[in-house]
Amino acid sequence: MQREYWSLCLAAALVAGCSADSDARDGDPRSGGDRPEATTTAFLESYEAGFQRGIADGKAEPPTVVASGQTADRDFAQRWSGLSGLAVPDVDDYVQSGAADAWLEQRYRSLGFTTRDLISANALLFLANWEAFTGMEASPAQADGVRRQIERATGGARSRESADELELRRRVYELMAATLTRENARVRAEDATRVAVFTETVRQDFKRISNNDLAEFALTANGFEER
Repeated sequence: MQREYWSLCLAAALVAGCSADSDARDGDPRSGGDRPEATTTAFLESYEAGFQRGIADGKAEPPTVVASGQTADRDFAQRWSGLSGLAVPDVDDYVQSGAADAWLEQRYRSLGFTTRDLISANALLFLANWEAFTGMEASPAQADGVRRQIERATGGARSRESADELELRRRVYELMAATLTRENARVRAEDATRVAVFTETVRQDFKRISNNDLAEFALTANGFEER
C-alpha cells in the first residue's frame, strides 16, 4: 500500500505546485502539502486536471505552439521561478542555448529510456529531485523502476487532457529536470558551504509540492519505497 501511495504522488507531485492557488516559494496555507485531502486519489487527480491552467498561469490564451516546445522554452524561466525555491539566474540562457536539450538527450540514453514521452519525462524529474537531495546518481535499474511505478499510477485526468496540454506538461518536466540537475552539479562543485541549504530547499520544495518527504524514501529497482 505504501508503494502504491507513493506511485500516486509521483504521478501528480508537480501538479500541486503548478496549480493556480499554490506557490513553491511561500508557505501558502492553501497548498497541497498543508491539506489532509492531498493524500487522496481524487485530490491528486483534480490537480492533474488543472495542470494546464497552472503552468499557463497569467496568460489570457492557451499556448498555441506547444508541439514544437517553443512556448514552454520561451517562458520557462518564469515558470521555474514560480515552481522552485532555488534562485537560478541564467535559466533562460541555459534553455535557449540548447544546452538543456543536449543534457536531456545524453541523460535519456544513459538511463536506457528509449522514448521522450510524458512518463519518461516525469520519471526524469523525480530522479533529478532525488539526486539533488541525496547527492547520488540513479542507476538505469532504479530509473526503470521509477518509470514503471509512474506508468502504473497514471491515467484518470490525464486521459481528458488534449495532446497539446500533455506535450506542454512533458516539456516543462524535461526542462525542470535539466535545470535542477545542472544547479545541483554547480552547487556541489563550486560552493560546498551551500550544499546543506541547497538540499534542504530541494527537500522542502518537494514536500510542499508532493506532500512527501524525500528523506523518508529510498530509491530501489522497484522505484521509491518507504524506508
